[in-house]
Amino acid sequence: MPWSQQTGWIPWLRSQRKQGMCVYLTSQCESGDLHPELYKAGSVALELGVESGPMMTPECAVVKLMLCLAHPNLPLSQPLAGEL
Repeated sequence: MPWSQQTGWIPWLRSQRKQGMCVYLTSQCESGDLHPELYKAGSVALELGVESGPMMTPECAVVKLMLCLAHPNLPLSQPLAGEL
């Protein structure tokens, strides 16, 4: 995805973070850790306050984020049902 200061998802992400939205990165890979700092867009996202979440399937991440939105004190990294 082409990236610049004016186009792409970074300006949208910047505006959402300014409004207080919490954003988590996760991977769809079956194994291995997530290292967003190795990529330009990932590094920028981390600088904006995006958190690197634990390994989980996209479906698990959606449900987990719904729970975290309903219960703000619940950390994303805390396993609830053996999902991590």
